[in-house]
Amino acid sequence: MIGGYSALVSKGMTKADEMLIHSIPMALCRTERVCSSVNLASTKTGINMDAVKLMGEILLELAEQSKDRDSADCMKLVVFCNAPDDNPFMAGAFHGVTEADAIINVGVSGPGVVKTALEKVRGENFEVLCETIKKTAFKVTRVGQLVAQEASRLLNIPFGIVDLSLAPTPAIGDSVADILCEIGLEYAGAPGTTAALAMLNDQVKKGGAMASSYVGGLSGAFIPVSEDQGMIGTGRSDHT
Repeated sequence: MIGGYSALVSKGMTKADEMLIHSIPMALCRTERVCSSVNLASTKTGINMDAVKLMGEILLELAEQSKDRDSADCMKLVVFCNAPDDNPFMAGAFHGVTEADAIINVGVSGPGVVKTALEKVRGENFEVLCETIKKTAFKVTRVGQLVAQEASRLLNIPFGIVDLSLAPTPAIGDSVADILCEIGLEYAGAPGTTAALAMLNDQVKKGGAMASSYVGGLSGAFIPVSEDQGMIGTGRSDHT
């Protein structure tokens, strides 16, 4: 995948930004590997509501243009808030303005690994739960850093950061929602979901920080309704 067909418009749009955004449906429909991202809000500057309206129209247009393929091209477009310059996860990865000419940033996932670790301490107290998540994040981050450093050595390109983000897939056993249920929720979206997710993110960040001095990117948990098997199951149930 090739990222970087991107616009940063959290505070305002230039004419060039607007033209790029309008060209996204055509660019993604006519290519196989190009991915696009648009950052339209930040904690500091707020939300660019004009960009929100425009991106809503762009998403609808993109879905319509690829409807014969189940609107699959929408998966190549990410709409961000607070997008970091060193995010390595496709489809939202782009080479930020603060980055060097060439850099290796590595994204590491693995929600299934965390869930399996939590299954082994089921019924233990909260302290053991947090420590298990932290230790698992530590191990996964260390592996990611070793891979990144070896790639950096072979390619003779500086190593940047490791981004440990729990990114689910529709595959069974690869769900962040299942992790939340393993923590103790009745189902993803039940009372306590926000607290459980905040705790999960906090322990993942702490484990990553212990494993590497070069943790960056998003470093958190993704819970997309259309990609997470647990969220898909929740959406199909009576919980909604």
